[in-house]
Amino acid sequence: MRKGSISIFTLLVMILVASVLFVLLEATRCQEIRRLSNLQTQLALESAFANYNPVLWEEYEVLGCDVSQLERHVFERANCKADTSLRGLNLLRFGVQDFETKEYTLLTDGGGAVYEQAVASSMKETLVYGMAKELFNQYEVIKRLEKESNWSPLWLINGLSQELPEVEITIENPMKEAVGIQNKGVLELVVDDMRMLSDKSLNLKELVSHRTLAQGKSPIIPENEWLDKVLLQQYILQNMSNYCSQIQHPGMAYEVEYVIGGKGSDIENLKYVVNRLLLLREMTNFLYLTSNAAKMEEAGVIALALAGTSVNPVVVEVVRMGIVAAWAFGESVLDVRALLQGKKIPLLKSASTWTLEISQIASVTKGYFTAKECENGLSYQQYLGILLLFLQDNELSMHAMDMQEVALRMHERNGSFRMDEILVQAKLEIDYFTFPVFLTFCQLDYTFPEIYHIRTEQTYSYY
Repeated sequence: MRKGSISIFTLLVMILVASVLFVLLEATRCQEIRRLSNLQTQLALESAFANYNPVLWEEYEVLGCDVSQLERHVFERANCKADTSLRGLNLLRFGVQDFETKEYTLLTDGGGAVYEQAVASSMKETLVYGMAKELFNQYEVIKRLEKESNWSPLWLINGLSQELPEVEITIENPMKEAVGIQNKGVLELVVDDMRMLSDKSLNLKELVSHRTLAQGKSPIIPENEWLDKVLLQQYILQNMSNYCSQIQHPGMAYEVEYVIGGKGSDIENLKYVVNRLLLLREMTNFLYLTSNAAKMEEAGVIALALAGTSVNPVVVEVVRMGIVAAWAFGESVLDVRALLQGKKIPLLKSASTWTLEISQIASVTKGYFTAKECENGLSYQQYLGILLLFLQDNELSMHAMDMQEVALRMHERNGSFRMDEILVQAKLEIDYFTFPVFLTFCQLDYTFPEIYHIRTEQTYSYY
């Protein structure tokens, strides 16, 4: 009896020790499976994002993957070990039970804010902060000048040229000459050969900026800073075609002009940009003339003659300002002609860079001549950059995506490409299952083990 009682006690102790050991082994196994499942989720998500759109990257250096392919790639990658791990006696066996995309961000989300952040992220590697600040300062200068001259001097030209009579002496009215210049088609006025203009057009209703877009499931998108806008501006100038810099994209010929104008054809967009440039140059030219005493005196002599018998100084001064406006406009035409020919024109002119004499206003339409080039001036592309910064952030982003979508859809591998189906960030939740292994050895009354569930969560972003 004594030996038998000792054997039973020892057996019970051994069973207890074995049970504790098996529980510890099972806990260790589950912990390792949890670690491996987290790693498997991370690999699955990274594998899905590695399947980025190659054409979007090759043409415009933007990373993004097709949202419709995300779950398929994740499921295939997450299950790549599950098929084998559930066979045989693999102690670290687990498989995918379910998964869900908790959050995801599309390239078009935030009214274009996500796109701007994505582009800015890649551009920060190539554009130094100091250069970006200098570019933004140019925009601030123009903005300040525009605020100081928030009226267009053209109203003086149009109004006074119709109301003032000619005096008896023979003298040309510069304001009438300026009106004649304005009445001529704006592109015919500044383009040397109209036959060389692009005739490409598109359907605006199909574009990103005009259609209803798909929306991601993402948290609040942070607001962009001025630096992001400058970086996006530089990205557009470097990666898109314009009148003076033809990049071989299959879409529109004047892509940057479209970003600024948003019109349905290359000619309409070029016309819009030319008009903006004329107004910009006229504003700065007008400010220069009013600061030059000699030129103001020259305009005053003609104003006194045009005012006829009136000696009212107020009338004479108004006429003089109208003449100055006409003079500034004529110089602006020559400036834009020079820019379209690839020459550089300074933002603010001086006596040495001024071209047009007041007596030459009528000759602006007679023959084709341009303003003086200045080596330290700004090129056509740099002026486009200034106009880009005047756009709202959402306009800048959406119009840029319009052009990229149009070009990419013409690629043989991207016929159905849509910017609002491009994914840049996702948060994934995958539920795995596994069966108990060691606990089955410490159950005297064996039943089929319950399933363990392991939930994992991972986030991946290109930017």
